[in-house]
Amino acid sequence: MGEAHYERYSELTPREREVLQLLGRGLTNREIGERLGIGFETAKWHVSGILSKLGVDSREQAVIAWQRQSSVTRRLARQVRKPR
Repeated sequence: MGEAHYERYSELTPREREVLQLLGRGLTNREIGERLGIGFETAKWHVSGILSKLGVDSREQAVIAWQRQSSVTRRLARQVRKPR
């Protein structure tokens, strides 16, 4: 994921990040709503916001972008912890 995508990911609200994690587990909008105690339409609204902010067209692309960003973040964290 490029710098621009990372910046987009950082724009997600805490709730959107929570929804994105549930998308990564394969939950539907209805299941996300039930899990978070929000309505179906609210879950759908959050998913739409995530897609828009990440600049992707599908739930699958959003999850892939999130996984790539998470992988980069973990790699960077390991590099910071390595003694020089």
